[in-house]
Amino acid sequence: MATAATKFRIDVSIHNLLQDSNGQKPRAAEPKGLTLPVPVFPQYPEKLNAAGPEYPAEGNRKWGARPIYRAIFGCSPPS
Repeated sequence: MATAATKFRIDVSIHNLLQDSNGQKPRAAEPKGLTLPVPVFPQYPEKLNAAGPEYPAEGNRKWGARPIYRAIFGCSPPS
């Protein structure tokens, strides 16, 4: 015995509201007069003119074969 699918219907008032809408866009929210706080910048002014490290970080890195192999093949899907 086959069963008929139930039909979902909405209220008549909701249907009329959806069908008879005049296409108005929603209004923007009214401003409440709130502002953003004053930023605390610079928080550490002594660090603005800091020279930084004496040597570049890129020149002193030494990678072996194992970390390179794991980085290249570690994310590949299993075969």
